[in-house]
Amino acid sequence: MDDDSEDSDPSEATDATILLVEDEEMVRRFVARVLPEKGYEVLTAQHPQEAMEMCREYPDSIELLLTDIVMPGGSGRELAFEFLASRPQTRVLYISGYSDQRSPTAPDSISGFLGKPFSAKELTQKVGEILGND
Repeated sequence: MDDDSEDSDPSEATDATILLVEDEEMVRRFVARVLPEKGYEVLTAQHPQEAMEMCREYPDSIELLLTDIVMPGGSGRELAFEFLASRPQTRVLYISGYSDQRSPTAPDSISGFLGKPFSAKELTQKVGEILGND
């Protein structure tokens, strides 16, 4: 993951809330540092169970579920289906270092895929694309 962040364009700023579900601490810290620089609020969870607890307890909308596909304690795909059952307006961005994981199972209109490793620029562009901020 390269930190090639560029000066931000104020017109791209957003106040969307993103729930990041990632078991790798390095990736979690990287994403949690990069996305707020673009105006996003980032909630973090280490595993699917923690994410679902946040889903139930967080009072405001969560515009994007940004989840690893392969994690201990459950898959990102299973998490997305459970999450979308209670928050159907949320969009999903899957991340994975495994090339065979590129086929998301949520409807294409609400999901995308970003392969690891990714740069700050790739991350912010993909998030903006999924949220319609591009």
